[in-house]
Amino acid sequence: IKEEESKMVHAAGQNFMTALTFVFAWAQLDLVNDFFFAYLMNCASPTVCSYQSNIGFASAITLVFTRWSFILTSEKRNSAWNQASAELTNMALSLNVGWAWSNYCSTAIASAVSTSGLSKPWTYVICSVFVWFFITVLHYKFEVERRAWDRHVHEETLSQGICQA
Repeated sequence: IKEEESKMVHAAGQNFMTALTFVFAWAQLDLVNDFFFAYLMNCASPTVCSYQSNIGFASAITLVFTRWSFILTSEKRNSAWNQASAELTNMALSLNVGWAWSNYCSTAIASAVSTSGLSKPWTYVICSVFVWFFITVLHYKFEVERRAWDRHVHEETLSQGICQA
């Protein structure tokens, strides 16, 4: 029974930490949204602003939060408290990037529907097909480059006598 109680307490702790991450990310996003959209862009919310401001915001958040995440993960944290804080912040940053791009997609779709005359479902279908195609091409290009890099590294290690074929 003690082992079951211990597992249940551990699961409750994990559940609490996941919820805390979500709440922390939400508060973080509210702060950044208020600064950018309410203060700088003079909009009530991201969904009221144009898709152009949303893509600028999402791009900036992606760049800044990616750098911040890199710093958090590259530094060695000695105490458990610092490790938990860095993990919490890192997860919140990734959620915020996703939400920023979600807001961009929402405003872009709303703008496309109002200007194109297509229904909302068809606009979503067309955008989804475009994104799927674009991501597929990017992924293919990435894999081609990765394989070329792997071949190059393997050939260099062979020519330097570091490893054998």
